[in-house]
Amino acid sequence: MMQDRLSQAVHGTPGGGSRDTGPDASSNESAAQTDVLGILEDIESQFNRLRTIRGEQVDSLRELAERSARLETQRGQLASERASLEKEQAEWETRLKRTRTELDDSKRCLEADRRSHDRRLEEDKAMLTRDRSSLQQDRERIRQERESQRQAMATLQSELEEKSESIAREEADIKSEQLRIEENKKARKREVDELISALLVARKLLEKRGRQLRHQEMKLDDIRAGARRARSRRRSLEYCARAQRKRIQSLEEECETQRERLEEAGRRLRVFMEQLREQGDLVERGNAALALVDSLEGQIETLQSSLEKARNEVDPDHQARVTTLEQECESLRKRIQTKESACRELEERLENETGVTTDSEIADQTRRLADIACHLHRRRERLRFIRSGLVDRRGSAAGPDNHEERSRQLRQSEVIEQRQLELDEVRRMLANSERKMIQKWAAPRSIVIGAWILFSISVLATASWLAADRITPALRSTSITLSPRVEQNETMSPQALADWQAMHENQITSDGFIRDVAQRSAARRLDPWNSYESVKRFVVDNLTVDVGQPDLITLTLANKEPGKAADFLEIVASSMVVDAQRSLASRPGGHASRIMDARTEDGLIRHARLNPAIIKDERMVTAGVVMAGALVLVTMMLCLVYSRLLRAKRVFEQEHSEGMENASIRPI
Repeated sequence: MMQDRLSQAVHGTPGGGSRDTGPDASSNESAAQTDVLGILEDIESQFNRLRTIRGEQVDSLRELAERSARLETQRGQLASERASLEKEQAEWETRLKRTRTELDDSKRCLEADRRSHDRRLEEDKAMLTRDRSSLQQDRERIRQERESQRQAMATLQSELEEKSESIAREEADIKSEQLRIEENKKARKREVDELISALLVARKLLEKRGRQLRHQEMKLDDIRAGARRARSRRRSLEYCARAQRKRIQSLEEECETQRERLEEAGRRLRVFMEQLREQGDLVERGNAALALVDSLEGQIETLQSSLEKARNEVDPDHQARVTTLEQECESLRKRIQTKESACRELEERLENETGVTTDSEIADQTRRLADIACHLHRRRERLRFIRSGLVDRRGSAAGPDNHEERSRQLRQSEVIEQRQLELDEVRRMLANSERKMIQKWAAPRSIVIGAWILFSISVLATASWLAADRITPALRSTSITLSPRVEQNETMSPQALADWQAMHENQITSDGFIRDVAQRSAARRLDPWNSYESVKRFVVDNLTVDVGQPDLITLTLANKEPGKAADFLEIVASSMVVDAQRSLASRPGGHASRIMDARTEDGLIRHARLNPAIIKDERMVTAGVVMAGALVLVTMMLCLVYSRLLRAKRVFEQEHSEGMENASIRPI
């Protein structure tokens, strides 16, 4: 019926072939125009209704999808946070137990050390008291002997004065008496010298005991400081434990809050699902609208066919009608564009809102809406093509060749569009194949690049460690041990051992010994220990003498060059042995010395040994600084090379793409 009405509107009569200029024809033409406008308005209203339904569906589906994703994310976060909290709580409980055990063990060890040090201190005090009393007794005995000697000398002097008058008569007796007196004087002098040397030895022994006592007091102070540090550490650990308990409580409260939020989100999700079920009728309306669109497409095709028929007839009245229809179509097109812009704004506003749905439903709705949009785009293009054809028809003469030319152009356009579709398909295939090839090559290439990066980092780390070993070597100690040389089955008294140790302690600080060591070091070319000042400063600052055992003297030297330190200790120990051998004549009852722990290395006899413990080691820090600098330098060089390569590539592409034409085909 719509076709009959359109035919009547175009031709003016039911037959469609005669011309009628009467009032009935005018009324029929106005009725046909009114029907066309009504049809177009119906089409526009249906389009608007479809867009509204589509926006509502997309809005609801997107909101459901986003809320579902957020709920899943929050559920996973809550589970991970709960697991991490439980793990942290277990770790803190384990650490607290371990710390308490360590504190108890350290407390017991410190208590045992304190008791042992107190016992040793009491023993040393008792020994010092005994030595002091014995020294006082010796001093009193020596004083009494001196008084007796003075009295004897006074007696002798008086006797000499009494016998001075009879010198001439008793000259021979006086000479013999003088000889006897001289011998007595020498004997007394020797006794006095021996007593003085004994007093000096006793004084040195007393000073040594005082040093040992001060050393024990320093150790006791260190132990007390360690106990204070342990107590402060225990307090800090208790404070950390309290803070962690508070944090666990806060996290439990936060977990409870998150659980309540999750329940609220579940309730909202159920409400949204009910709303989604209520919107099922909207989906049914959309399907009905799609069916109506199909029917409207048929009507539009009918209108197009009637317009094609109208093109074959050329008369002023029809031309005027066509012009009027074109103007109306133009106004309708503008109205459609206005409605489309309003729909786009509505769609953008709806896209900003949140929603929830499944991925499959979103994909299905997206495909359907894309199909509808493509269909509307094709209809719009066809209307634009009809309008351009009408304009060409109005500006050119009528004839059968024009219709054939237009048909030929349409066929060419269809061929070009088909070619364009084929080219797009080929382009998609090439893009897919290229993406697959890149994915195929990415794994081995990433493995190779990772291997090269690891190899480079290993090389840099090794080089940094070697450089750090050169720049800041570790501070290590070297030791050598001396012992008195005794014959087989011979034992030394404690006094003799003390004299031997005191002799060597005085020997190390003597100027002659230091000068001899400096000369031997210069002969061995041990720089910088080749002068008197450098050797004296080095011995005073770095050489440690340990006389803890009565029959041993251990010399320890800390230096960053263990090899040179071992050679220097060999020189010092051998010089001490030689000087002890030379001074045997001046030390009655003294003993020579020998170097212990002799071994053969590379055909040479060595005595000094390198202690395994490291006193101070800064190589790791230096290696880290060197490696960081090397990484920064290498990264800068790589960035520079990469920028140069990018610049060269851009210049190459510009030089070789100037003569190329852009062969891309625009879509029809």
